[in-house]
Amino acid sequence: MRQFVYVVEGTRTGYFKIGTTKDPTKRFRILSTQGGQPLRVLLVLEEGRAYEKELHQRFAKSRTVGEWFIGTPDLLEFIREALSDLAFLEKHLVGDDAYAPPIEDEIGFFQGEVYQ
Repeated sequence: MRQFVYVVEGTRTGYFKIGTTKDPTKRFRILSTQGGQPLRVLLVLEEGRAYEKELHQRFAKSRTVGEWFIGTPDLLEFIREALSDLAFLEKHLVGDDAYAPPIEDEIGFFQGEVYQ
């Protein structure tokens, strides 16, 4: 079964969540309901728990609680590079089903779909 690593930003807190899921659409609905804030979807990558763990370790100093991280310069740079690096995107994103908006594009979860 396919797994995905995602990075979302809570628009009210400005914190970033790095997590995994088998169903991104369902997961984002749950997160936006639980957190009570719109989410900005930054990356959805076809990767598994090992990659999630690698990212958690890489940004451990930025961790606030659980899988949420402060937007430190190194985390923001990773996101920017991932979105602008064609080789990275070709390796990690899921063909035509992937959604990777520019960082500036905010989508309240119920205002747009993550996957077409």
